[in-house]
Amino acid sequence: MATRTPSNSGDGPDSDVANPGPTTVTSSSRAAPGSLPIDHDIAMADDDMTAEPPPIDENVIGANDDDVAYSIARYAMDVDAVSRRKYQRTFLWTTSDNRISYSVDKHGPTKGYDSAARLPSQEEQTSDGDDIKEYLEVGVVLGLDPTRYHPSGQISGRNKAREAARMAAGTLQRGDTEMRVFTPVTDHINTGVGVKYYVGCVREEGRLHPQTVDQASVFFYAEFWEVSTLSQSLNVRKPILSSNIRKHAARIQEQAERATTAVHPSTTIARLRTAIPFAVTTTNNLVAHLQSTFNLYDQTQSAKHLKHVKELLDTTASPELKPGSDTHNVGVEAFYDYDKPFEQSDGVAVIAELKSAHPDMADLSAQLVTKVRNAIAANEELRAE
Repeated sequence: MATRTPSNSGDGPDSDVANPGPTTVTSSSRAAPGSLPIDHDIAMADDDMTAEPPPIDENVIGANDDDVAYSIARYAMDVDAVSRRKYQRTFLWTTSDNRISYSVDKHGPTKGYDSAARLPSQEEQTSDGDDIKEYLEVGVVLGLDPTRYHPSGQISGRNKAREAARMAAGTLQRGDTEMRVFTPVTDHINTGVGVKYYVGCVREEGRLHPQTVDQASVFFYAEFWEVSTLSQSLNVRKPILSSNIRKHAARIQEQAERATTAVHPSTTIARLRTAIPFAVTTTNNLVAHLQSTFNLYDQTQSAKHLKHVKELLDTTASPELKPGSDTHNVGVEAFYDYDKPFEQSDGVAVIAELKSAHPDMADLSAQLVTKVRNAIAANEELRAE
């Protein structure tokens, strides 16, 4: 007859459950007719065995993993996206308007369903369909105020007020309006070309539309920063960041071959003499104009003066050489590779190449060339032009 045991304050069997009397089970107990004998010793041992846990994917963020993103100005944000895959590639729409800058009013998180999703949709992970392009996910941006922690002007020097503001902000908590940022996947590692960034917004048929955003507005995932990089100066950490992103965005881990012939500048210079006579009638006027315009920028820090300097360099001073085995334009390439440091020796190389293309050009100061280039490199809008 079955007996009942009292409740053990919730630690034992429920008092309403019958507890059968003791039963002796041995390995020699008789099996039911028609069945195989059961080795109970083995069966009990099997019950004690536990399955091995599945292997941990180190590229997937777990619930207990730290996941902090940093801007180039070293502001920090808790990404807060459990199950996020590092180096995630997705397929977004590629449309004629993806060169348009991100606008909160036109493309903000309230302008499309699920634009601020923290993980890619099923559609974004498939390459089926037309008018799509593969992107690498690199970070997040403040959807409602992308420039809130974007310092104005140059951010390369130390600034006590700016450092104090950053420390006071602490690690920002991600809200429901932050949006993911991407860069296009390339066939090869594209050195010497600025990395472009896009906010994924205005979801349509499961995919996001990309719109351009400044590098300084992006909080980049930790996997793209090297451990000691954030303690380095801006001129050091930006090239490392860009190099890491280029590497992970490339399908083939080799640099693209760069090609071929030189283009003689005489035709374009003749056209410029007609269009802008005050700038190119004499090279002395050009040099004086560059110097005076940059001096205005130096005094006022107005981006319009710096933009004018860049236009003068792009249109009237450029030797218009395409890279190739017969050309010597390492200085000009260094000038336009804004992700790498540019020193006065590079400025000397630029002047030599300009003089080679324009023998009648007046002397330029290597110091001026270096200052102009580094000022342009620190201005995100001019870098993208």
